[in-house]
Amino acid sequence: PRHFQPSRWGGHPRTAGHRARFLAETLEDLDASLRRLGSRLLVLVGRPEEAVPALLRSGDILAYQLEDTSEEQAVEVALRSALNAAVEVRAHWGQNLLHRDDLGFDPTETIPLPFGKYF
Repeated sequence: PRHFQPSRWGGHPRTAGHRARFLAETLEDLDASLRRLGSRLLVLVGRPEEAVPALLRSGDILAYQLEDTSEEQAVEVALRSALNAAVEVRAHWGQNLLHRDDLGFDPTETIPLPFGKYF
């Protein structure tokens, strides 16, 4: 839901038609790939901090990829605080070209200028 709300910086759509279509097609493709492996994709509508805890029971494991941006980090905090204490959480860094530990600086404190300096 958050991705389809207007941006707080100017009120423009955060997800317009092309991006929404790309997202839908990507999810359909992921589901098809998972079904070939004997699994499936479960798509829920709602806020992760409300929907995900309802799916997990004691002894389950929640694995997810950590995010760098403040909005997503706030969702992670809310989600983790809503979980049953008996749910194991495994979070990792992933979707970046370089692992954040290999950057030579803390990206939460400073980004070098020019941006490409660390290459």
